[in-house]
Amino acid sequence: MSDIQRKCLDCGGPMSEIRIIDKQGAMPEEAGLEYSATDAERGFWSGAYPKAGKISTYLCQNCGAVRLFGKKA
Repeated sequence: MSDIQRKCLDCGGPMSEIRIIDKQGAMPEEAGLEYSATDAERGFWSGAYPKAGKISTYLCQNCGAVRLFGKKA
């Protein structure tokens, strides 16, 4: 969990880090959201986009808003 104490942009309430569960069947240690640049091209051999960073997900304890925050790799 991040050391940053995030506050909701909508209501100012406290936010706690959560995990989004994907139903694609990935192993738990492989799960997690990542992102790449919009102009990135898939790798020739792997077919995967190069990862630019990871995404953390937070839930407001007051209003239930969910926010995504990116962290560069």
